Amino acid sequence: MRAPSLRRQQAQPPITEDELAVSAMCRDLRHAWQHDTDVIHPFGSKFERHLICVRCGTVRIDSFAIDHRHATLTRQGSRYRYAPGYHIRGGVPLSTLRYRLLNLIQKGI
Repeated sequence: MRAPSLRRQQAQPPITEDELAVSAMCRDLRHAWQHDTDVIHPFGSKFERHLICVRCGTVRIDSFAIDHRHATLTRQGSRYRYAPGYHIRGGVPLSTLRYRLLNLIQKGI
């Protein structure tokens, strides 16, 4: 029987201040959505609500099916258009991101 191998901790890639500026608050506190536009598709069978994050500029598009017979909207899902610079290379853990954000706050940035 083999002994379990020890996993080496890999160094996290550096997070730039630009990356933190764009997405850190939204990753920590979640996005601050504001209504942007509503779109009803031709033939009135689909409705989309467009929301925009006031902090980072990410757009969320919620899709709904319109059921005129029962007078209901059924949410079908959401898709996102992320602001340039939102994604951070290397999948940095949220706890690391929060720590880096704290360091920037302490520096007064």
